[in-house]
Amino acid sequence: MKKYKNYLAALSVIGTLTLGLAGCMGFKAEEVKSENIVKEQVVETQNKVEQKKIEITDGNIIEVSEEIKNFVGLDEDLGKYLQNEPTMVTFLKDEDGDNPDVNIMYIYEGTEDEDSTALYLYIENDYIVNAKLDEYNGSVNLDWKEDETVVFTNSGQLEKQPKEENISLDFENRELAQKEINDKFVGKELREFNEFINHYIPVTKIVRKDTGLVMHVYYAINKEGYTLSTTMNVITKDNIIKEIYLEDSYNPSINPVDKLRL
Repeated sequence: MKKYKNYLAALSVIGTLTLGLAGCMGFKAEEVKSENIVKEQVVETQNKVEQKKIEITDGNIIEVSEEIKNFVGLDEDLGKYLQNEPTMVTFLKDEDGDNPDVNIMYIYEGTEDEDSTALYLYIENDYIVNAKLDEYNGSVNLDWKEDETVVFTNSGQLEKQPKEENISLDFENRELAQKEINDKFVGKELREFNEFINHYIPVTKIVRKDTGLVMHVYYAINKEGYTLSTTMNVITKDNIIKEIYLEDSYNPSINPVDKLRL
């Protein structure tokens, strides 16, 4: 967005300098009119570009709901979607550099349990560039961006995660617990692990498009609180469990993206 603004500004300056120089060289007065026309066209183009993107900041998503509605021509009350905690889908490049592009999809599910319609917001570098109402069944179009890693985050699931005391594992002996669940579930369908912990929706899901590996991150909530909890990181391919490892929720030692690159 900023690059495009700078490009338009540069066009304006170059156009003004060029026309000014032409006037000094004795061109007819009619050509001076073209200078004003060019300036008006540049301003009009810049305004159109501004209108096509909606800037968002922390906490202003409800405030821009009408702009979102007008932006895509949706004749529906979006409040029933925006009041809910969204699933955030982040597209990550392998080499982002110092100033990475941030491409995010927010998915707001409706308040009606029987209605699978959700509001999708497509965000590039803090600007909403598109929006739509469409069915949501837990999966999205991973080809929206070419980035190899896609991270699904559903923070609303955190408080719904199972408690340590309700899972038949000795979390105080982590090495033994990790061996036990790997022996029991590697090579099995993810569904069987879900039945074991009696929970089906992870807080985070990381998809690696080139390897086909997926990491499902569940929490075993400690009675002392979330920060002392353990994450159960289940790596699958084609829904078959390849590996499970346990980590501290507050200080993980393994980079999950690196883990899925292998």
